Amino acid sequence: MNIEKYNADESIRRVFFLLKSGRYNEAREILLTLHYADIAAVLDQVCEEDEVEEFLRSVVYGLSPDTIACLDRHTFTIFLDLIGPHKVASLLDKLDLADAIEIVSRFNDPKMREEIIGYCSGERPKDIALGLSYLDKTVGRVMDRAVFVFADTSIKDTLDVLVKQKLKKRMYAVIVVDAKYKPVASVSLINLIRASNKNKAVSEIADTAIQVVTTNTDLDRLSYLFKQYGLDVIPVVNKLGKVVGMVSIDDMIKIVAQEVEEDVMHLGGVHQLDRFAGFVDIVKGRLFWLILNLVISGVGYTLVVGSFVDTIERTVIISAILPVIASMSGNAGTQVMTITVRSLASIGSVKKYFFSRVISKELSVAFFNSIALAPIGSLFLWLLYRKVKLSLLFGLSLAISSFLAGILGFSVPIMFKMFKIDPAASSGVVVTNLTDWLSHLSMLLLVYYFLF
Repeated sequence: MNIEKYNADESIRRVFFLLKSGRYNEAREILLTLHYADIAAVLDQVCEEDEVEEFLRSVVYGLSPDTIACLDRHTFTIFLDLIGPHKVASLLDKLDLADAIEIVSRFNDPKMREEIIGYCSGERPKDIALGLSYLDKTVGRVMDRAVFVFADTSIKDTLDVLVKQKLKKRMYAVIVVDAKYKPVASVSLINLIRASNKNKAVSEIADTAIQVVTTNTDLDRLSYLFKQYGLDVIPVVNKLGKVVGMVSIDDMIKIVAQEVEEDVMHLGGVHQLDRFAGFVDIVKGRLFWLILNLVISGVGYTLVVGSFVDTIERTVIISAILPVIASMSGNAGTQVMTITVRSLASIGSVKKYFFSRVISKELSVAFFNSIALAPIGSLFLWLLYRKVKLSLLFGLSLAISSFLAGILGFSVPIMFKMFKIDPAASSGVVVTNLTDWLSHLSMLLLVYYFLF
């Protein structure tokens, strides 16, 4: 049997070549043969070019619902203007519930949301409205309709339920509930198929070691449960403990990928929109963080360095070594901050002693590194300038700054977490600037009191 290998790279290069040549019809034909995720990736890039609107108009009505769901927010906004809310609603009817809720949540205008939801058919408007009523970054926003059976249902009837559901996505497991619709177990699709006696109750082959979350459970906690217990599906319950939805491993993979990308971009003070947004939007998105950094660092350096002008003038070498201390302590603080942020996200509600062990270990490492850096830094400066006293003070300042940076690296993210502020988005600017202040202050104070 001859199996043709799917090679998207060559087709994508061909599409861009045809677009640059103005051969839109040929580009459209090749594009629509690609996988829906590759089509979305191409369109995200194409939408940066204003002159290809003619191409976008020709291709928009040939896109599948899955392609629309994969589009970047900025690209999706462009396509909304082209196809209108009625067409968007018809696409939402064909998507699984979690994707439909995510798409509608992209609209900040409440009237636009209501208009699109109103065009949907069947139970979809009610389901989407309910999903939007839950807080962002909670399970209620990402769950799908639950596929469940009662414990005494036969394996044969359970398989029939799956056939009749007409699911829009892969199915890994079925939730088993009791008479009060409370989840008590789950059974994998592979076990249903392998069962030799299809007439026995599904509860006989079900796995009772399940984890349950509520609609208000944080996505970090959900991610932890999937990773910790190697689950295929997690049932979602309401306040009464009754099953109202489910989250599959496919959903979790997408959620984790989005969360990681957002965290990485937030650490740099940018947003996911920046890759495809226009010039003005990018400037608006980044300027706030740059101004905040300017204010914090400007005030800090003015207060610290300005108070020691005479000291710096008497020992000019200090101006050359201050950036070295700031750089080293900044790296030490960032290392601890990174581990702390990830621990806060992944450990979830595991017993506090486990998190304490992580922090204790990080502090111990920071302390050991600071002690190790002191003699190395002193030797380095002595080899350069042959000034024994200044070299010793440099090593001591390096040790103090690195250890304090380690303390800031874990305390700042925890503080933000306590105030319900995303540590990944906010910790970087604060930790970096505070470590710079403290490193300069420690060196200048040591020189002021011990060198003169």
